[in-house]
Amino acid sequence: MKPIITLLSILFTSVQLFAQAAPCGTEQTKASVDQLKASKALFQKLDITQTEDSKYVPVKFHLIADSVGNGRVKEYDILNQLCILNEDFSNTDFQFYLKDADFSYFNSTAIFEDSRTSTLAKNQMLTLKDAHAINVFVVNTTSSNTQGSNISYFDPNNDWIVLVKKESEDGTNQLSHQIGHFFSLLHTYFGWPLIGGFDSSYPNWPIAPVNDPTGGLTENQDGSNCTIAGDLLCDTPPDYGFGGLDFSCNYTGGAKDPKGILVDPLENNQMGSFALSECYPYTFTPDQINAMYGDYAKSSRDYIRQSSYVPNTTQVTEPATLVWPGNNENLASNIGVTLDWNDVPNAEYYLLEVSRSLNFSSLTQNYIVTESQKELPELTANKKYYWKVTPFNDGASCMNGLTSPKWKFKASPLATSNIKEINAWDVIPNPTTASTLKFAIELDKALEITAQLVAVNGQVLSTKDLKVNTGKQVISMPNTKLSNGTYFLRLISKNGMETRRVVIQN
Repeated sequence: MKPIITLLSILFTSVQLFAQAAPCGTEQTKASVDQLKASKALFQKLDITQTEDSKYVPVKFHLIADSVGNGRVKEYDILNQLCILNEDFSNTDFQFYLKDADFSYFNSTAIFEDSRTSTLAKNQMLTLKDAHAINVFVVNTTSSNTQGSNISYFDPNNDWIVLVKKESEDGTNQLSHQIGHFFSLLHTYFGWPLIGGFDSSYPNWPIAPVNDPTGGLTENQDGSNCTIAGDLLCDTPPDYGFGGLDFSCNYTGGAKDPKGILVDPLENNQMGSFALSECYPYTFTPDQINAMYGDYAKSSRDYIRQSSYVPNTTQVTEPATLVWPGNNENLASNIGVTLDWNDVPNAEYYLLEVSRSLNFSSLTQNYIVTESQKELPELTANKKYYWKVTPFNDGASCMNGLTSPKWKFKASPLATSNIKEINAWDVIPNPTTASTLKFAIELDKALEITAQLVAVNGQVLSTKDLKVNTGKQVISMPNTKLSNGTYFLRLISKNGMETRRVVIQN
């Protein structure tokens, strides 16, 4: 029995080391090998001008929370992840962009915690899947089984990527690694026998791998079997999983290949065992890039090539500057509040974050908008709100240093009214501009009123007759050419008249 126990111990140890060496949950099978072979073959048939064209690739991020809406990754972290993805692919012609310049949101504990094994999760993901983009589901954990529960993966059967949100929060290259798998790349240590165990002459191994789709071959350092062993590419030297053996980013372990030649891995390769630790900047080799071009050209990838849309890849360089409400402003109303900031050069989109929490950790609502202002839904009266804005483009989302300072304001309830049909009303915002003069009003029942803008000398400058329905609403006054100063807004009904002071600041 002793030899059997020893073999089992070796196998267990080797599996543990394999898990450490490759914190990647993508399962590579014979189908994976066949996919790469087909990509290589197709690239050889492509006209060189085809491979040099820019390749704009849409990515749809599905931001998943649990079933009650808790735990969702922040939009800022995903935009930063898209920035990292494009930086990692900067030596290729691929340019990834945010599909529809927006995110998909869904609440499901099944997907959030168990996308890998839950049938319910997979059915829901199939429903959410965008038919014209690379689909990336951002979750908390990928399996209810604690072993390997925090490992991101590419699912070739459904052609989607599941990304653990901590990877985005930490700004890792995990998504870039999984996109490599999406485009048919294998691990550079594929074929090495960590799943088969070490021999007693460690570090002068090998032992043939078990159930290895490449045929059980260990790649030689001299490249003599590079087309049939390892990752099947010849400019990625052997990497026998050293990244999980604590050799940092400079392997000096002295391992030898089957010919007795010292192995010298490429520690900063995106698909290597070092690629998920700290060996930045990671790169793809020319052979890997060509294989990805070949995969991109396949008919099975038509769905990400169908659009003629060209994203904005101009990088924004100036931060956002907030305008209104001013920092520490006390607003007269909690409805019809419009946040305003200056236009940022070259920015087509803005990420607006509004929160009741000082550090934006909870009670936060985020918006992606195309204009430099946003009217908010009704706010909770007499509560502090914090807000900040970050500009970006759908194809250039590097936002470090572009976020505005954080400002806060408090929104008071509308002033009560003496006209019995009117519960409350007020000018919003105040101060305001002549072109955006508005007032919020709340009625118990429908009412006909006349709104008048009046100068301080009593001259009526504009009039608007209104039929106002029951409930809360915001009403705009006609645009009037007014200089800066103080005016009055007067509401007149058959049961009375009320006036509010207005300050114009153009």
